[in-house]
Amino acid sequence: MAGELTRLGSAHVRKVVSIDRECGEGARGKSASSRWGAQRGLSDDQVSALTEVEFEYCLRVELYYWNQVADPGQGLLGWLSYWFQQEIEDLKSGASLEAIAVIERQATELLTMNEKLKADLDEAGLQLDASDKEINDYCSLLTDSQKQIKDMLARGWKMEDNLLKAVRELEALRPELSQKAVEEYKETTSCGHFGLANGQSEDLGNPWRVLI
Repeated sequence: MAGELTRLGSAHVRKVVSIDRECGEGARGKSASSRWGAQRGLSDDQVSALTEVEFEYCLRVELYYWNQVADPGQGLLGWLSYWFQQEIEDLKSGASLEAIAVIERQATELLTMNEKLKADLDEAGLQLDASDKEINDYCSLLTDSQKQIKDMLARGWKMEDNLLKAVRELEALRPELSQKAVEEYKETTSCGHFGLANGQSEDLGNPWRVLI
């Protein structure tokens, strides 16, 4: 968090330097850099002698100081508040019409960026809603498929139970069926012996008599 705030602060330092150098001395007052130097006991000549790099370095030192005397968030907010207050004072005093034009241009650019960002966020929101709907549809299909699989498994288990039951019943009937088959065989054998005993063998030797 502190690193991000410092990065934002550095970006604002470059912005302040750019605005100050672009506007320069106003027709009815001093630039922000001149006022900044006056508050620190520097003459206009001394401030003007500072290069853009040196001026930016001084601002970075101030940013570092602000971050040392307070927590990073409070320090950066205090430092930015100071510079915004300087810009407001310049606007109130009408120090630089050029500064007003620059600020208006930057405000327009920020509004354009804000509108673009808002449009991008709206599009991302629509895509997120579409993705959520698609995920919900897939979840519904998955739920239905799981239900169908459970039903098929239940029917399969029921068929398996019925098959096992039929096998057990068949196994239970097998001894009874075997016993019945033996008894029928014995009855058939007994009937054959009974016929032979009653003289039916003669008829078997003369097929024409059987037909008569």
